Amino acid sequence: MTCANTFRQAEGREAEPSAGIVDSQSLRAAETMGAASRGYDAGKKVQGRKRSSARGVDTRFHAARAATIPS
Repeated sequence: MTCANTFRQAEGREAEPSAGIVDSQSLRAAETMGAASRGYDAGKKVQGRKRSSARGVDTRFHAARAATIPS
Protein backbone atom coordinates (compact mmCIF):
# COMPACT_ATOMS: atom_id res chain seq x y z
CA MET A 1 0.00 0.00 0.00
CA THR A 2 1.37 3.42 -0.93
CA CYS A 3 1.59 6.41 1.35
CA ALA A 4 -1.14 8.16 -0.67
CA ASN A 5 -3.46 5.17 -0.14
CA THR A 6 -2.81 5.29 3.62
CA PHE A 7 -3.72 9.00 3.71
CA ARG A 8 -6.90 8.34 1.72
CA GLN A 9 -8.00 5.64 4.17
CA ALA A 10 -7.22 7.93 7.14
CA GLU A 11 -9.63 10.46 5.58
CA GLY A 12 -12.33 7.76 5.44
CA ARG A 13 -12.08 7.26 1.66
CA GLU A 14 -11.38 4.20 -0.49
CA ALA A 15 -7.66 3.36 -0.71
CA GLU A 16 -7.60 3.36 -4.51
CA PRO A 17 -8.73 6.52 -6.34
CA SER A 18 -11.69 6.18 -8.72
CA ALA A 19 -10.28 8.76 -11.13
CA GLY A 20 -6.85 10.11 -11.88
CA ILE A 21 -4.74 12.40 -14.00
CA VAL A 22 -1.90 11.16 -16.20
CA ASP A 23 0.63 13.65 -17.52
CA SER A 24 3.88 13.41 -19.47
CA GLN A 25 6.78 15.76 -20.08
CA SER A 26 9.63 15.74 -22.58
CA LEU A 27 12.89 16.59 -20.82
CA ARG A 28 15.97 17.89 -22.56
CA ALA A 29 19.01 15.66 -22.15
CA ALA A 30 22.62 16.82 -21.99
CA GLU A 31 24.97 15.92 -24.82
CA THR A 32 27.06 14.06 -22.24
CA MET A 33 24.32 11.45 -21.89
CA GLY A 34 24.71 8.37 -24.05
CA ALA A 35 22.80 8.39 -27.34
CA ALA A 36 21.12 5.10 -26.39
CA SER A 37 19.35 6.81 -23.48
CA ARG A 38 18.11 9.78 -25.55
CA GLY A 39 15.47 10.09 -28.23
CA TYR A 40 13.69 12.85 -30.18
CA ASP A 41 10.17 14.21 -29.61
CA ALA A 42 9.31 15.72 -33.00
CA GLY A 43 6.14 17.40 -31.72
CA LYS A 44 8.06 19.46 -29.19
CA LYS A 45 11.40 19.40 -31.05
CA VAL A 46 13.17 18.11 -27.95
CA GLN A 47 15.96 15.57 -27.75
CA GLY A 48 15.98 13.76 -24.43
CA ARG A 49 13.74 11.62 -22.25
CA LYS A 50 10.03 11.42 -21.48
CA ARG A 51 8.71 11.49 -17.90
CA SER A 52 5.18 10.35 -17.03
CA SER A 53 3.31 10.66 -13.74
CA ALA A 54 -0.07 9.63 -12.38
CA ARG A 55 -1.96 11.48 -9.67
CA GLY A 56 -5.32 11.05 -8.04
CA VAL A 57 -7.81 13.87 -8.50
CA ASP A 58 -6.82 15.07 -5.02
CA THR A 59 -3.35 15.73 -6.62
CA ARG A 60 -1.54 13.16 -4.49
CA PHE A 61 1.30 11.48 -6.35
CA HIS A 62 0.69 7.79 -7.20
CA ALA A 63 3.24 6.62 -9.79
CA ALA A 64 6.05 7.78 -12.06
CA ARG A 65 7.94 6.43 -15.03
CA ALA A 66 10.88 7.73 -17.06
CA ALA A 67 11.61 6.45 -20.53
CA THR A 68 13.72 7.22 -23.54
CA ILE A 69 11.82 8.94 -26.33
CA PRO A 70 11.95 6.63 -29.38
CA SER A 71 14.19 8.07 -32.11
